[in-house]
Amino acid sequence: MHMQGTPQTMQQNPIYPEGILSHLIHWFQTQIDQLLTDGVQETQIILDPGIGFGKTIADNLEILHNLQELKAMGFPVLLGISRKSFLSKILNKPTDDLLPGTIAMNMLTLSTGADIIRVHDVREHRDIIKLMDCLKKKNA
Repeated sequence: MHMQGTPQTMQQNPIYPEGILSHLIHWFQTQIDQLLTDGVQETQIILDPGIGFGKTIADNLEILHNLQELKAMGFPVLLGISRKSFLSKILNKPTDDLLPGTIAMNMLTLSTGADIIRVHDVREHRDIIKLMDCLKKKNA
């Protein structure tokens, strides 16, 4: 998982002069190369861009809008959007009121490239995913 700085410093003026996607791709490639050198199998690698971890609202949205660039690296992509503060800021709602926004963002990202989502509200996400799967089968 990518994170700029430490949990204590990650949100203190997060900046990526080369752009967040270029930064992530370079960072992931460095990490992947090291993991493979250390003997980790490719099948054991999952990319997590660290939504909300040292990123601005704009950075998070750019990542989510461009998931295919991360997918092009050839590894599964994991996203943890559930109850993130960037959703709270966009919607101007407290964390406890973010379930609809969280579900909407997760469903969009699952349809655009995310392979794995990390959630707090498992039952609600499972129901929505089941409904989406029914729609996909009907349209296939």
